[in-house]
Amino acid sequence: MVITYGVGGGWFEPATNGQGFVFDVIPATNQMVAYWFTYPQDGGGREWFIAQGDISGARADLVIVQTSGGIFDLPSEVTVDEWGTSVLEFSSCTTATWTYESSGGEVAGEIALQRIGPDVLCASEQTTAMTNVISRTNAWFDLTGTWVFDGCVSLDFNDSHGTERFTFSADTLHFTMDYYSNTSCQGVPEVREFNFRSIRVDKTTASLEGEQVIANRMVFIDPVTAEQTKMILYIDDREAEPLFTHGLQDSPPDIDGFPTELPALFFIREQ
Repeated sequence: MVITYGVGGGWFEPATNGQGFVFDVIPATNQMVAYWFTYPQDGGGREWFIAQGDISGARADLVIVQTSGGIFDLPSEVTVDEWGTSVLEFSSCTTATWTYESSGGEVAGEIALQRIGPDVLCASEQTTAMTNVISRTNAWFDLTGTWVFDGCVSLDFNDSHGTERFTFSADTLHFTMDYYSNTSCQGVPEVREFNFRSIRVDKTTASLEGEQVIANRMVFIDPVTAEQTKMILYIDDREAEPLFTHGLQDSPPDIDGFPTELPALFFIREQ
């Protein structure tokens, strides 16, 4: 489960009917916005909170604010005060958990949520969401298509590889590599070919030439053997022609076994 446009809309806890949430997703900045409609702790009146924060996989980490001083349907000076924080985590397209805590810790709790209306987009978007990765600028980026590295890389056992091609389509990856039994990519290559089912897990950071950058944790599954490969992917979208690379498999792993370093060897999208 990863957060997509499809989680947007109304959510509530049936036991507290009359209270609830509206969620909205902003792909350009990889942000979740939540509107929380509830009541004061001592009852009476209404309370309205707004929360916004970063998305990573099935989770969003949000800062909750409360506004005051406005006048109904008129321009007015509005005060915005930080109230606390929340973690919004989706377990499916129809169920989620809202965990909250006020800034001083006086108020804290957890709310089990369900979608108010039927799911229209979320389930169908889960496949295409596998190629909607988070770019260096913290925006959603569609990886669909073929990415090519055209160079020569010396490997560990007096061998090397030349051209690599990664083709992403929905939740699949097709990968080819020109392999050479020498260190300089000389002669006729052996073309090695692989197919995987791909699962996007969440956003992370990784080291690229000493700089910490946004990357994506992915799991690639061999459809025949079910063997899993944990990998990170990076997209640099700062220029007109985006660049792509993948993690170094022999780099130190994170706590879950994913690589933590990226090479400065970049793929370009095949036109």
